[in-house]
Amino acid sequence: MAAKSVHAMVMDPAGKQMDPEGDAKLRASYSARIHECLADLGVDPASFRDVVDLGCATGLSSLELLRAFPGASVRGLDLSPYFLALGRYEQEQRQAANGGAPEALTLVHAAAESTRLPSGSQDLVSVCLVCHELPQAATKDIMREAFRLLRPGGVMAIMEMNPQSATFQRIFGNPFAYTAFKSTEPWLQEYIALDMPGALREVGFSQVRTRESTPRHKTVVALKQRSK
Repeated sequence: MAAKSVHAMVMDPAGKQMDPEGDAKLRASYSARIHECLADLGVDPASFRDVVDLGCATGLSSLELLRAFPGASVRGLDLSPYFLALGRYEQEQRQAANGGAPEALTLVHAAAESTRLPSGSQDLVSVCLVCHELPQAATKDIMREAFRLLRPGGVMAIMEMNPQSATFQRIFGNPFAYTAFKSTEPWLQEYIALDMPGALREVGFSQVRTRESTPRHKTVVALKQRSK
């Protein structure tokens, strides 16, 4: 409910028009931008079999990945047992409404920077709206873990706030709005200062693509190069 309330206005450049489908549109725009970047990188999404969603909360982003990559099994990881309990309850309700048919989605209690999953076991590692909540060091640890998890030819995808967007530039230019915003985001300054493409290349990713997802969000996709 909180995510749906916060994201109700994200698709409106002026940030004034409420849309009850704003959160769903935000997540759909993320998967659409991932597909665009995959096409640009020459990666076939139909080949994806294993997808992991780091910092999945209640699984809204994981559910969108399941829709966007129907041939894959999706594993959502989060540190909060409360988020996971709610996510599992909602999954049970969906499955019951669908005649008991199981979803190819598993929600797991684990840290994003230390998943305990096997190396080279994933085709896509997704991190959706997590990095701005973290210090830079933690974000880079997650990038290293993602690189370890990916098979050669796999990708890491990140959806995040876009500090360069006109929407955020308006907030940054208003001392009152910026102070109010920063009070809810203790790691905001570190996130703004993060060179995300540079950090991804630093841990080993070879090609990085960036696309606008919404008037205030961006999608970044990085490729783990196949061995020559």
